[in-house]
Amino acid sequence: MKKFFVVVLSMIIGTFALFPSEGFTAVEKIIPQSNFMIPVVCGSTSYVEVPFTNLFEGESKYTVSITRKLPKGFDMKIEINGFSVQEKYDVGPFSAEQKGTLGIRVFCNETSEPEKIVSAKILIGSIENSKLSSIVNVFVKAMPSTKIVMHTDNADAIVNEKPEILSTPPVVINGRTLVPFRWIGEQLGADVSFTMSSETKKVDTVSYKIGKSTITLAIGSTDAVTEINREKIQQTLDVAPFIKDGRTLVPLRFVSETLGADVFWTPPNTIGIEYPKEVPIQENECVCFWTEISGTDLQKLMDTDEDFMILDVRDQESYDRDHVAGAKNIFVEVLPVELEKATSETENLCIVLYCKTGTYSKQAAEYVVNAGYKNVKSLINGYAGWKGDVEKPE
Repeated sequence: MKKFFVVVLSMIIGTFALFPSEGFTAVEKIIPQSNFMIPVVCGSTSYVEVPFTNLFEGESKYTVSITRKLPKGFDMKIEINGFSVQEKYDVGPFSAEQKGTLGIRVFCNETSEPEKIVSAKILIGSIENSKLSSIVNVFVKAMPSTKIVMHTDNADAIVNEKPEILSTPPVVINGRTLVPFRWIGEQLGADVSFTMSSETKKVDTVSYKIGKSTITLAIGSTDAVTEINREKIQQTLDVAPFIKDGRTLVPLRFVSETLGADVFWTPPNTIGIEYPKEVPIQENECVCFWTEISGTDLQKLMDTDEDFMILDVRDQESYDRDHVAGAKNIFVEVLPVELEKATSETENLCIVLYCKTGTYSKQAAEYVVNAGYKNVKSLINGYAGWKGDVEKPE
């Protein structure tokens, strides 16, 4: 019986070694955190960014794959060093120890259900070393917009154009504004809680929870912890929370920004808060999405007088054997070299890509939209499922 137990235990340990849980944390990390909570205004967009490092000892490409998409009403793109991924792409190469950024751009349409938490899953990993990988969980919550205006020299505030009075005026210490902990949390829609010290019988810690994210601050300490989906992130405050006249005061900017708000300062004494933070699309950011097209719809497009291009991304031999009528050939592996970048004259050109079964044409579509083309389509089931017009050598 003892021998059997040892064998079973060894099998269990081996299983965990082969298939580590999502909470597994490697000694080295290509990105500093694996869980993100992103509140977003209905009908708007937001963006978060973290450092990225190639930890492989040499040059390496990284596969970025969205293994579970956000549900209907939301969209997402992952950007790594300026290259934007919709589903899957091998980005790079990156030189040894090259540093950059990984960004998550989320979109929420106006019809999305507010207050509902949705999620997506991303895999990011080195092609040269599979151990250098991260599973990333993205949690998104559609929220109504909240706008707050307050002042550092009195207790008056305006929340969504309605006047409010704080229980105690803000306090400024070393240039940092502190406000009543419960008031700011409730204005931003957080669940607020606290613990009491058994010795002093006073508030010991305060916490804010929105969706999968919880922030905990300790009274009298500059240490803070943000926990997202059980992953703890240690942070340091510029000024510690404290108790004044029975009221617990916390750093306004830290709490607001960590929960996902934008904080503005207007001299001499006005503070503005917008929640959730809306991050506008940058000038060179690729936010176009490629789509899929059926064989029937492609044949209809071919029967019109519309301007379009069909691109066969199979190898030359397959193309020469037979191909969709009128298609041009650029092998998927040389697409970044041979495809011209879009110009103002060509950016709206409809480009339909196909491969043998539809897999590689999707990856090709990732590159084509990053090349600046805005109307890119991948043929469903590829050439294997094509029933329309073809061309063959004589």
